[in-house]
Amino acid sequence: MSAEAAAIDARSSPVTAPKGVRLSACLIDRRTRAWKRRCELVDTFTAALGGAGALDAVLSSRIEDAAEMRTIAELSRARFLAGENVPLEEITRLENSARRAEHLLSLPKRVVGHDTGPDTDGPGSRILALLRRERGAHEA
Repeated sequence: MSAEAAAIDARSSPVTAPKGVRLSACLIDRRTRAWKRRCELVDTFTAALGGAGALDAVLSSRIEDAAEMRTIAELSRARFLAGENVPLEEITRLENSARRAEHLLSLPKRVVGHDTGPDTDGPGSRILALLRRERGAHEA
């Protein structure tokens, strides 16, 4: 076998990962819960930014990046909470990367927890109504 034939043969052989090593392209398999979570996040971010018709290619790419980063951060956190040996620095880096990717989307700000006014219909309004009713019963 000549040197040229050996070089061609070496280039044409498939590249496989060593046993036990996961390739990053296989990190989120389309059949897993992680892929479904990624799709949920893509749908959520798309809806928050005005729907699929209002997006250009750059923003669509940023949405996918942000959804994938958030999914990977959630997977890392879940592994840590399950007792696996995951360094806290890794979780912190992944969470910060996901937060930065979401920040690039310029999602609309929502104020949560500021529903204490009398005419609000937020999640805390029911609790406040119950407390007022209970307080009124004790005073009477």
